[in-house]
Parts: sequence; C-alpha cells; structure tokens
Amino acid sequence: MEIIADALAVFGRMHPLLLHLPIGMLLGLGLLEWFAARRGLSPMARGVVLVVACATILSAASGWMLHEEDGYGTSFALEWHERLGIATAFGALFSVVLRFRDKITPYRWMLLLTIALMVPAGHFGAEMTHGKGFLWEPLEEEEPSVAPSMPEPSAGGMAAMASFEQHVAPLLKARCTRCHGARKVKGELRLDSPEAILAGGETGPALGADGEFLRRLELPLEHDDHMPPESKTQLTAPELSLLQVWILEDAPFTGEFAFGEGESGEDPTQAAQAEDDPAVEQEEYDPTYDLAIAGLNGSLAHWQPIEPESKQLWVSFAPFAENVNDEIVEQLLRTIPEYIGELNLGRTQITDRSMNFIGAMSNLRSLNLSQVMISDVGLFSLTGHQHLEELVLSQTNISEATSEFFLTMPKLSELYLWGTNFTPSGIASLRQQLPEVMIDFGDSFYDEPLEVEAELVFTSDAPLVDAPPTEEGTTPEPINTVRLTPSNTICPVSGKPVDPLYTVVYDGKVIGFCCPNCPKTFWEDPAKFLEN
Repeated sequence: MEIIADALAVFGRMHPLLLHLPIGMLLGLGLLEWFAARRGLSPMARGVVLVVACATILSAASGWMLHEEDGYGTSFALEWHERLGIATAFGALFSVVLRFRDKITPYRWMLLLTIALMVPAGHFGAEMTHGKGFLWEPLEEEEPSVAPSMPEPSAGGMAAMASFEQHVAPLLKARCTRCHGARKVKGELRLDSPEAILAGGETGPALGADGEFLRRLELPLEHDDHMPPESKTQLTAPELSLLQVWILEDAPFTGEFAFGEGESGEDPTQAAQAEDDPAVEQEEYDPTYDLAIAGLNGSLAHWQPIEPESKQLWVSFAPFAENVNDEIVEQLLRTIPEYIGELNLGRTQITDRSMNFIGAMSNLRSLNLSQVMISDVGLFSLTGHQHLEELVLSQTNISEATSEFFLTMPKLSELYLWGTNFTPSGIASLRQQLPEVMIDFGDSFYDEPLEVEAELVFTSDAPLVDAPPTEEGTTPEPINTVRLTPSNTICPVSGKPVDPLYTVVYDGKVIGFCCPNCPKTFWEDPAKFLEN
C-alpha cells in the first residue's frame, strides 16, 4: 500500500507538467471545430477528441492528488481552481461521449463549455502561483514609489530614534511588498506584517544577523539573489543602514531603537558606557562611516576591522581588481580616508589620479600597489607619510628617481621593489641609506640558509652501493643486496627448470619458479604445489 501511496504522490506532483498540455489541446480543438462548423466540414476524428479528453482528465486528477498532500491550506483561489479544474475534466469526458455517439452539435456546445470552464480555472491557478490580480496587473496604474521618511536626530545631542511602524514598515512597503505582499508572495515570503515577517519564507527564517533577508540586501547589485532586483528601485545607503540596524537590534516591532547619533555627533551608547566607566575613551562619531560601510557591502570589495572594536579598516579590491578604476575607489572610500589602515589595490586599473586621494589617508599603515600603472609623479603624493610601514610597488614603472622619496617615511619597515625600473646598484645604494628597512628586490640578498646539515659520517666498513671497483677488478656487492638461492631446481607450478630471478620465501624456504607468472599461481594454493 505504501508503494501505491508514494506512486500517487509522484503522480500528483506531475500536475505542473501535465496541466499545460490540455490547455493548448482544448483551445486547438475548439478552433478546429469552430472552423469546421463555419465551413460545413466534418468534426475532428474521435481519436483526437479522446486524446484531448484523456489529457484533460489526467491533469485534473494529478491536481486533485497534489491538493491531498499535507502542506496545502485552503484559499479562495485554491478552492475554485480545484472545482473548475474538475468541472473541466467532466466537460471533456462528456464531449468525448457525445462525439462517439455522433451527436455533433451537442458535442461542439459541450466543448465550448469545457473551454469556458478551463479559462477561469487557469486564472485562479495563476493567482495561486503569482499572486492575486496577476492577469490584470500590467493594466493597472502603478502607484508612484514614495521614498519613506528617515529618522531625524533628536534635540540635545541624543541619538535619532526609529520605529518599525513609522520608518521600517513604510520602507518595506515602498521597496519590498510589491513582490512579498498579499497579492504576490515570491519565495513564500511576505513582508507586509510582523506575523508574516516572523514566519519567514521557503529558505527559512528571514530575520537575524545571518538571516536570508539581510544577506540578500547586502549582496552586490549584479548578483542574481540581490534584493531588490536590479530592475527595481534600489535602497539608498541610509535606507539600507536603517534595515541593518533594525535587524541587528533583534528586529523590534514595537517601541523605538537608536539609529545613528544626534546633532552633537555623540554616540549615546558610548556616552552611557563612559558614565559607568570614566576610563572609556569616547570616539567621535562620523555619520559618513556607516554610509561608507553600506557602500562597501554593496560592492565586491573585502573589508574588515583591523582590530576588534576598531574602526580602522583593511580593504582589498582583489576580488574584482581588473574592473576597479579611479572612480570606483574614490566613490567607495572618499568619505572615510582617515579610517583606512590597510589597502590592497594590486592589479587594479587606478592611475596617478588616485594617488592624491590615497595620500590623504593619514592612518594608512600598509599599501599594496603591485602591477598598478602609477608613475614617479603619482608616488610622490605619499611623501612624508607618517604611518606607512609596508609599501608594495612590485611590477610597477617607478624608477630610481623615487629613492629620496622613501627616506621621508619615518615608519617604513618593508619595501617591495622587484620587477621595477630599479637597478641592482640603485637597490644597493638604497639599502645602505635605509639599513633598517627590509627591501625585497627578488635577489638573493636575504636567501641565507636557515640551517646547514652536518657532513655524513658512516659507521660501517661495508662498501657503498656506488663504490669503485676493488683491486681485483670486481665491484663489491651493494650492502642492501641479498642473494636468494632456490632450494629447488624444478618449478613446482609448470615443471620447467627454475630461473633464479623468480623466487619467493615460503615457510622459511626459498622456492624458485620459471617465470614471473608462476609465483602468482603458487600463492593461490601453496600446499597444492609444495607436494610437487
């Protein structure tokens, strides 16, 4: 019985595959019969009508079986889709009966009624899949998208306060509920009420720091899973920050939560900590920092704090270096140059234009410009940098004219110049001027052995494997060579004379064979051959 039940379940799940066939067949049959009636021609063959009726009945039966599975609730669209689908199947059945009885006029009227029942059945099926009003949606006048209001800073230096009802819900309505609302439920996710949001979608819970909702918001725009889709109105940086803060604050649906800081620029969370612990040093809040982080999240750039609880960032453009130019770098980093501590621009397409901007990164400690098309002029924008410790310039076009430039960096400790226009003599001179700086030119300057193996000492008088001939003119036998002399002269397997090259040791005896195949046969049943 379980096998039958499983087979019926599979049959039910074939409904999406089966339902399209009878739709086209019924419409096609109806058009042919209409044409035949207008021209006074004979009706379609009985076999054709029978095939159309069978396809219609199979489609309705599979849909009924699918509805019997657990997980399908009740709705107006579902109930009427099922009822009209069953009625369509009965209409097709009556049509074929009338056709086989050659009652042509009643048959054609019944076929017309069947098609009339099929149309609303398909309409309700489309609403189940694509949302209410799917058919007429393109004809409706789309409501203009109104940007929701953002939280305003409070007076007295307090943080701007936001709430779900006043700020988050209007933002979701403007940007999300057209595809995730009551009319259309893509991915089984609705975002039009707290209950629906908490219910999640087909991929599980939507909220939480690791939830699918936040992950898709932060994906790059060109990613297939990015939300909103690329063709829709995108979230602005403040709107994305609002949703990020709301979710990271455990997504409260009632009450208020802090969003950003007040007019005084003071972080109320840090202020509260400072009241409890005077030793806590407050860091002045920069409202552009969160916006810049949101921009980095929306790109393919990698970033992370250099140290926990620090706003100093490590930023790398390596994942899409070939597509990074001056405009992209300035767009993503121009508002927070003082927060960049380590920057990897290797293999990007930036030019000297970006070097002025990079020179303004006062807290920069590590800079990778390998394989970047910069010149000596661009590099001089970093003259006198007070914090730069590591500078990678390998495979660039800089020349020895920049030597004096490196002397102006008090913290420089690592410099990579291999593949540049420096000469060995120029590197030697620079190393003399900067003895405390590790300068990598790709030479052997630092290739000193870490350890030298002691000379081998042999403790035996036995001759070596590759020892020269002895005085008698013979080569001593290698010390690892053991000669095995067979105890027999006739191969126990074939009965032929033994070849000393093919021997095995069995039960303490050396047994010889005539060829390399006989030992394999011997090992299958040694006792049998030992009798020989």
